[in-house]
Amino acid sequence: IHLKGDVEGIIIMDFPTATAVALTNRFLGTDDDTISTKTFDAMGELINMVAGGAKAKFHDENRPPVDLSLPEIIQTHDHQHLFQENQEWVLIPYQTDAGPFKIFIQLKINCDNSGGTMKALVVDDSEAMRRILITALMQSGFKEFSEASGELEVCL
Repeated sequence: IHLKGDVEGIIIMDFPTATAVALTNRFLGTDDDTISTKTFDAMGELINMVAGGAKAKFHDENRPPVDLSLPEIIQTHDHQHLFQENQEWVLIPYQTDAGPFKIFIQLKINCDNSGGTMKALVVDDSEAMRRILITALMQSGFKEFSEASGELEVCL
């Protein structure tokens, strides 16, 4: 998924074949043991759900919307050519009952801060996700952070 707007970048979800087939079987109630067009369709739908959730996290009524591309399903083991040169990326490994997968994220935050220190408030109920977001923001030039784990802390 490519992102354009105040936030630019790419999100790649990397599923080993066995994990993709297992997830497809769960989605469709099938019992396939090989990759098929159904697998590609199911992975596209899963990526759409994740991308929609990510877009909601970037939503701010005071800023232009972040545009997302349609998911592009690529069967490859080499993701390096998909990333923009000279920009860092974050790898998030996951383990599920259906098998392992990875998410690669490369973001660039476009903001005009007129030369001042860029600050960010990071809110998520998962400490691991807050660490991931802070790392990505640091790589994008943010220098100061406040973080909170939920709605109560943000209101205080």
